[in-house]
Amino acid sequence: MKARLYSNTMDKEKTNMSELIVPTLAAVLFSVLSITAISVFQMQISVRKFRIYYYCGMEHGKDIIIHICYLISVIITSLIISVIAYFIIGLFEYTQRIETLTSIGFSFDEARTWTSISDYVKVTPGSVSALLIIAVIIATVSSSMCGVSFKKSG
Repeated sequence: MKARLYSNTMDKEKTNMSELIVPTLAAVLFSVLSITAISVFQMQISVRKFRIYYYCGMEHGKDIIIHICYLISVIITSLIISVIAYFIIGLFEYTQRIETLTSIGFSFDEARTWTSISDYVKVTPGSVSALLIIAVIIATVSSSMCGVSFKKSG
């Protein structure tokens, strides 16, 4: 009975996770477009500052490197905040699951043996690395788009 209950619960939670795929993809697309828009707007705001740098002797094209460094720092900060939020949400769901099992009559030890924190929090170094690589690619592409508009206006 207990094993069947656990199996049914995990199936239900996996179904709930699969229903989140479309909103997650929409959020990723929105994020990519937002980062690109922020990059374009930030580069347009920085045009005056970069002109002053050029007057002071900065080589042509270095504005893109400055802009990429700015974007990478923003992206890494947001990635760190996202991973921390992901852990907190996973821990909250894990504790809620244990609390639910104990409230329906199972012992705390049984609830802990049936529920693994790895069912709720799955962050691997590979996934973080992939996110960083994607972030760097987005920053590079959006910065190169900005660089083209900067060279035309400057």
